[in-house]
Amino acid sequence: MKALHNEEDWKDAYQKIADEIKKAREDKDRSVVVLTSGFGLQPPEQLKDDPIGWEAHAPGLDMIFALGVPIICAAGNGATAQNPLDINHRPANFLDDKVHPLINVGAVEYDGHAWARSQGRKDNKILTIYAPGVNVWVQSLRSFDNSGAQVSGTSYGESILSLTLREVFVRWITTKIRTAAPQVAGLIATYLSYDKSKQPWDGLTGIERVVAIKKYLTSDISSWERQTGVNAIWNGATEEAHKSAGANGYSNPSPQQPSPQPSPQPAPAPQKKKALSIILQKSRELNKNSYQVEEWYEWNYYATDRGVSKLCEVPKWGWSEKTNARPSADGTPPWPAGTFHMEGLFKMNCDYKNDGKGNPGALWCENMLEPIACQADPMRERDKVMKKCDANVSVMRDQHAVVFCEW
Repeated sequence: MKALHNEEDWKDAYQKIADEIKKAREDKDRSVVVLTSGFGLQPPEQLKDDPIGWEAHAPGLDMIFALGVPIICAAGNGATAQNPLDINHRPANFLDDKVHPLINVGAVEYDGHAWARSQGRKDNKILTIYAPGVNVWVQSLRSFDNSGAQVSGTSYGESILSLTLREVFVRWITTKIRTAAPQVAGLIATYLSYDKSKQPWDGLTGIERVVAIKKYLTSDISSWERQTGVNAIWNGATEEAHKSAGANGYSNPSPQQPSPQPSPQPAPAPQKKKALSIILQKSRELNKNSYQVEEWYEWNYYATDRGVSKLCEVPKWGWSEKTNARPSADGTPPWPAGTFHMEGLFKMNCDYKNDGKGNPGALWCENMLEPIACQADPMRERDKVMKKCDANVSVMRDQHAVVFCEW
């Protein structure tokens, strides 16, 4: 969609984009919008004094967000080392996560540093994330050998396919045809192609869906702060993965000339560092004569480091819920059953789920496309007697570690 740099054209463009998304039907949930151009020079704090600009953009953005479709904007290429400009053009400066959760993209060098001309580098709260945007190879059908061209910047300002190689070179030097924002759009499109049931935003609609997608994009799973303060998109590939694929300058022998060296081994799985420990606790309340007056069981859920036991941990440091489940006659504890919600498990909202069919269950957390498969704690099979924990004056506690989930 191409639009002139006037407010009326932007209105029509938003409407046509929304209409096309609605026509997509089944593909609507896999739609991404990239706005590769900006209009007007205006800092965000001046928007309230510009009713014409607001009327031209806000209704259109609202229309697309209501469809649950994310919108990516380029941060702009007008900064210099002496003047690291904020994002000062519409609609990127409309970003407000509660109303307009735009994804504003800056350009990053291959070494992880922000590109000097990328706007929003200096304490700008409306810059969302960075993506590679310096000397990026793009296709050009009019290059002399169809090999493409190297360009730099934060968005595709215009189509490379419509330019001659000389024009590409001249505009690369003078206007820096932009490349970062479309890469973010491509990464989001990849996530949207996954099985819907594995998407953290499954079941969400409208602006809530867009906010969830944006939150996942900027999480540790999908981004990497390689240089301080510069958080860039990341698809999870390691250096070993690049070597095995012959990417980013690593050699990769052609099929016609196989290498005598052994095939590279796959990159090792990331080391697991975090864990959830699920413990069955029996509590007994005693009267002043040490006679038992009440007994109950509960499941305790503890955040911990991998390999660190939480047996007999202070209850207030975790989550708990009472249960009617009881150990079997030989002392084997039951499995947890049902769904238990935890707010703030390693700064995430998570649900432990178990179908009650004799298995350890799984942990489902926001920002994770796949559930974490849980395992039986060795104590469940090894010990048939609960461990006696320290007691206060009136309550005795016995515990049995049952399940752990690691990632």
